[in-house]
Amino acid sequence: MDYLYSIGNYFKSEETEPLIPYHTYNSRFEQTTRNLENIDEMLADYDLGNKKCQEFVADINKGEWDAVLSGFEVDEFPKIALWAFREGLISEGQFATTAFLWSILQHHDKAEIQIRPFDTEENLELLKSTFSTVSKSRAATLMSQIRSRKGKQPDKNLTTFIENVHKLPYSEWQFFLIPDIDPVETIKASTDSSQEMDDILSGRRSISQELMKGPGINIFGRVKIDGENFRIIPSFGMMQAFVSAYTKEENAVTINPVIGLSSIEDIRDNGITDSRDMRLPFPDVSLPDMADELRCDLAYDFFYHDFYHAIMASCIAPESRRDYIAFYDAVKSLADSTDDDSLKAYYQEYSERIVDLEIPSSRRETTEYHAHRLQGYRHF
Repeated sequence: MDYLYSIGNYFKSEETEPLIPYHTYNSRFEQTTRNLENIDEMLADYDLGNKKCQEFVADINKGEWDAVLSGFEVDEFPKIALWAFREGLISEGQFATTAFLWSILQHHDKAEIQIRPFDTEENLELLKSTFSTVSKSRAATLMSQIRSRKGKQPDKNLTTFIENVHKLPYSEWQFFLIPDIDPVETIKASTDSSQEMDDILSGRRSISQELMKGPGINIFGRVKIDGENFRIIPSFGMMQAFVSAYTKEENAVTINPVIGLSSIEDIRDNGITDSRDMRLPFPDVSLPDMADELRCDLAYDFFYHDFYHAIMASCIAPESRRDYIAFYDAVKSLADSTDDDSLKAYYQEYSERIVDLEIPSSRRETTEYHAHRLQGYRHF
């Protein structure tokens, strides 16, 4: 395509300049809350003299999620957690896991939530069963890295994962198990690519369903127990522990929990700083009901989609990630410099796929167009 040659020639003609992040933050709290306004006003009622605050900090640091569920209003405990994170009374990961729990309560009754320690034999086998469900050929490159970190066997990866989790606060050793209210079985099996694309574009298929049916990713995902469908919602710390244990150590990214939606510029910064944003649900903060043009109406599907991106980014060497960001900058410059609307739209779409580390070889090609946007590669 002539557009691609133009991009290539432009990129080659530019002198390489150091990649500089658009944004820098003074603390992890500032980074997590960068989209929030009036934080001091929101947290004004919370301090160490507040009995509820004392109880929450004690409960979470003892890993007593049942006490959090029974002792606090649904929209109250995430704000107390945010205050405790700001004050250094709980970790970043504990705060993020609290947001995960709040997201579950947007769709499930408290009685439906099982809280399970990860390191019993039964629960470890349940988690491990999701680590090896990927078998589709288009995910072969990804899984060759996940299954063999520096040549280790999978049981060595699992040992590292367990060790990583055991370094975390006890509350991060636990995961949530909930009924699967959007089971993958609702997707009709089809070998017709046009039917599959219609399912995607019509909103019949959710982002987590497509991750399982497309690239075959089900890590911390769907499981069957005694014939019933369930979803695993891990702690934030377990997600980072998995990425660190099952991808090459030098490639693993740091997951940044961020309340609200990250911008394209934020994702660009991730590629430079060896990180990946994970968008957190939070009271009075809205997230889109679509992710990568797929249905994402369950609050916990959105951060699961970002977990997938963290895995994918961790399967790319840091220097290659930076090459992609440099390429993104060049393509974005082309988009900004042209007056041709169709060409601008093409460059914009193409640049967004690059900055998101949308590697074409990892998914099936399509020829569909939707809402005047390029559909040259399957989304996610």
